[in-house]
Amino acid sequence: MYEAHRIVSNSFPSPHGNTPHKFSPPEGTTMINVSEIAASAEERVLTGVKVSQTLVLDGIKNAVSLADRVIPENVSDRIEDRAENLPSAAPVVAGYFGFAGKLLDAQREFVGEIVEIFQPAPAPKAAKKATKKTTKKAA
Repeated sequence: MYEAHRIVSNSFPSPHGNTPHKFSPPEGTTMINVSEIAASAEERVLTGVKVSQTLVLDGIKNAVSLADRVIPENVSDRIEDRAENLPSAAPVVAGYFGFAGKLLDAQREFVGEIVEIFQPAPAPKAAKKATKKTTKKAA
């Protein structure tokens, strides 16, 4: 725990000035690749979700199969007659997921704009070099 605190505190500005502490990992250790950790976590979460979905689907199928064997036929026929008059759930589900997709797209665009706001301005040297290259090509 202390080691993690020391590493984190080295990445923040020094209380004695605006110069941040220089970070150098302890010898024999490697830097943590946050992208790899995030990708691994995402993969594990998705795998867990899919496994749990499979278990739920199997449970529902087993419950329906059991109900078919246990519920008397005359009751089952009445349930099926009433169910035939119900609207299909597929369009409702498709509508909700369509809306969720649009909402996610809007959030992605919103966050992308926030990221652009906080991007550092290009260095003035880069702008001068680009102008020189364009001038040489035009000549």
